[in-house]
Amino acid sequence: MGIAILSYVLENWQEYELDDSLYLPIGTEPSLSVQVNVLPLDPMRKRLFEGQQYLLGIEQIRDVIVGLEFHLRRTATPTERLRAVTHYARFDAFIDPKDAVGG
Repeated sequence: MGIAILSYVLENWQEYELDDSLYLPIGTEPSLSVQVNVLPLDPMRKRLFEGQQYLLGIEQIRDVIVGLEFHLRRTATPTERLRAVTHYARFDAFIDPKDAVGG
């Protein structure tokens, strides 16, 4: 938990607790190089707090990545993972695997 680079979290999501949550600095677009804060579950924490905004939970990130890789039948690249996770965060829906690959 704590501060990490988003690419690291997307590559190593298994190192985190499934009920952890991922926060970005407010107004920051998700990118592979952005610093994020991985925080433990706190039902009282709001989606915006202390200059940070909620992106997704680790369990959701896992579901997105595992689903994408199932459809691709291979390990997704960091960029494909980012596209899929960002799409899910914005639309509350899984990305079409072709869109994750083609961008």
